[in-house]
Amino acid sequence: MLKPNIKYRVPLTEEERERLKKLIQKGHTAGYRIRHAQILLGLDEIPANEPWTDGKIAAAYGSNIRPIGNLRKRFVEEGFAAALERKKRLWTLPCKVDTVKRLVLS
Repeated sequence: MLKPNIKYRVPLTEEERERLKKLIQKGHTAGYRIRHAQILLGLDEIPANEPWTDGKIAAAYGSNIRPIGNLRKRFVEEGFAAALERKKRLWTLPCKVDTVKRLVLS
């Protein structure tokens, strides 16, 4: 049965599930990738995940509900690889250091 009121569905293939499980078991990667992999496995549209709501997934992996929804959206719109990465910035931060004015300590 499908979860009601969910706009972005996460149907993982068997290959994607195996890749996520190996990523979690290996553990030699950035923490955010492991957390994203765990969340994606929880969001997968399989019968075993029916009791897992976004709120339960957020509580289980130390997150809030909004990032869970954002991860769903990124998976659907940008793909599997983009969902494992952090969101790319569209702009850069302005430089706060003025290289002309330096403080010289004597």
